[in-house]
Amino acid sequence: MSIASLPHEKIVAQVKDYIETRFLIEFGADDIGVDTDLFDAGVVDSFGMVDVISFVESTFEVALSDDDITSPLLASVAGLAELVSSKLDSAA
Repeated sequence: MSIASLPHEKIVAQVKDYIETRFLIEFGADDIGVDTDLFDAGVVDSFGMVDVISFVESTFEVALSDDDITSPLLASVAGLAELVSSKLDSAA
C-alpha cells in the first residue's frame, strides 16, 4: 500500500503511536484523546511539536507549509491526521 492511499484511521494510529512513544503518554488515560489539544494538555511544547512535524513530514512524505504549521489542526492527533490526509489527497 502506498503512502498516498493510507486510510485516515491508519494515519491517526501512526501519529498516536508516535506521540505515545515519544512523549511517554497513553491516549485514553488522563482524559487525553485524539481530539485533545496537545499543547493545552501539556503533552508537547513548541520544541516537541518540531519533533512531531519532522515525524509527520518524513513518515508520510508530505511538506507542511508555514500556514500548516500555524494551523489549529496541528494541536491534536485528529487534526494532524486530517492535515496529512488532505496533503496526501492533493498529491494523488
